[in-house]
Amino acid sequence: MKKQMVMLLTIVVLCSVQFIFAADWATWRGPNHNGITSETGWNPKAIENLNIRWSKNVGLGYASVCVANGKVYTMGNTDETDNIFCFDEQTGKEMWKHSYPCENVSFEGSRATPVFEKGKIYTVSQNGHVFCLDGEKGNVIWKRHLLAEYGTTNITWGIASSARIVGDLILLNVNKAGVALNKNTGKDVWKSETGAFSYATPMIYTMSGKKYAAIFSAKDLFGVEVESGKIAWKYHWETSWDINGSDPIFYDNKMFLSSGYKSGCALLDISNNKPKELWKNKNILAQFGSCVLIDGYIYGPKGNVGRRNSGLACIDAQTGKLQWEEILGFSSLIAIDNKLVVITETGNLHIAEVNPKEYKEIAQAKVIETSKKNPVWTAPVLSNKNIYIRNHQGDLICINVEN
Repeated sequence: MKKQMVMLLTIVVLCSVQFIFAADWATWRGPNHNGITSETGWNPKAIENLNIRWSKNVGLGYASVCVANGKVYTMGNTDETDNIFCFDEQTGKEMWKHSYPCENVSFEGSRATPVFEKGKIYTVSQNGHVFCLDGEKGNVIWKRHLLAEYGTTNITWGIASSARIVGDLILLNVNKAGVALNKNTGKDVWKSETGAFSYATPMIYTMSGKKYAAIFSAKDLFGVEVESGKIAWKYHWETSWDINGSDPIFYDNKMFLSSGYKSGCALLDISNNKPKELWKNKNILAQFGSCVLIDGYIYGPKGNVGRRNSGLACIDAQTGKLQWEEILGFSSLIAIDNKLVVITETGNLHIAEVNPKEYKEIAQAKVIETSKKNPVWTAPVLSNKNIYIRNHQGDLICINVEN
């Protein structure tokens, strides 16, 4: 009987742990890598009460957070030193910090978001420093300085691609069509030829049983075989200042892509690795923030930085037809529990229904201080009933939305 009780208690504890961490946001764009989770039990209207659980200053930059196993990881730059932070999820207490010299490029600070996987944290700096750290203690397991090692010229606003882990590989948007490292050792597995890359994170998709990565260069979107690095296809996509910063979306052997600066958006049929343009228009203009695909409709930013007529739009994924648009200002978004969570560059947080017929707002509040030199260009994160918002100066706030 005693042994049975011990076993029962063990099962209860394990189930509790699984429940506590069920809504972790451990990687760039969340557990499904698409900006969408099904977390429930949070209250959208709680943002109007602005219950800030904790706040920190992490230094200059635009890196978002990853949340895993009761900890929050992020990074920022102070006096040309990068700092990778680990905070307690509930209290904001600093658990550890790892620092290293890192010179700033234009629009100072860190861009890429830390990624947690199997007890390890993987980070990328604006100048190509790649670290694998122990998630509990912050000890360095391995490190690289890719741009220096490859002799690759940095892009104008620095590396913004977060690490994308696939099996034993880490894929990064460096060189013309990406590089792959062994996640355990940091050693090269494959690398593309030297060339101008861009800002989006590699997006993984499977077609005909094979894994590919959609990787943006300065002027093309490449389909790359994950295991070998072989380029399967490319599609010319040129944006002003080579800013291709929004992650593509793959579904039904089709690829949706969008950029700002009047480039617009397009849907490609990539069956048999031969991209064919199905439609192209300017109904979505996603300069920084990535879009979300829900039930056949795409929700995403429309407009460029600082434009008063910027906002949010919904289009039919099959036709590109505009369903609605709402002027909110330049913004980024995610989707949680059939709701859109949208943050504007001026620090206004909006919660709206996922609704292809109309923009229907549930709640909105000014949540963080901003200025022209201190915008919010970082996508929000909602994890375990907390919303994380960060501005350029590094003010990171954790808003509780449980009640």
